[in-house]
Amino acid sequence: MKTSEMIQSKFLKKEDFPTPTVLSIKGCSLEEVGRGDTRWVLYFNERTKGIVLNVTKIKQLESSYGGETDSWVGRKVKVLHDPTVMMGTQVVGGIKFVMPSGAPAPVQAPPPPPADEFGDEIPF
Repeated sequence: MKTSEMIQSKFLKKEDFPTPTVLSIKGCSLEEVGRGDTRWVLYFNERTKGIVLNVTKIKQLESSYGGETDSWVGRKVKVLHDPTVMMGTQVVGGIKFVMPSGAPAPVQAPPPPPADEFGDEIPF
């Protein structure tokens, strides 16, 4: 047995992606990922484990699919191991998201109607 198989995690890690994989988003939930550390976790239809999100990944998903996480469900993300990911000054590798080219623009809520200058009453 490889020692990497001895250490179990309830989240996906870079080693789980030896080749780029396209996954469809199932949902997102706030979970405890360590002692007192709570983070957002993204789940996929094709995997039982999720990926712990950082600010970069959240902003990437938001720019492609909008600021409402419910609109991410069913959308596709290519997930891969990127050996060039850095933590501080060290190259440690990590999970990278690649969003589909030509992803539809995020759905924006319609702007609120303009305020009525006169209110509900007739001014004369």
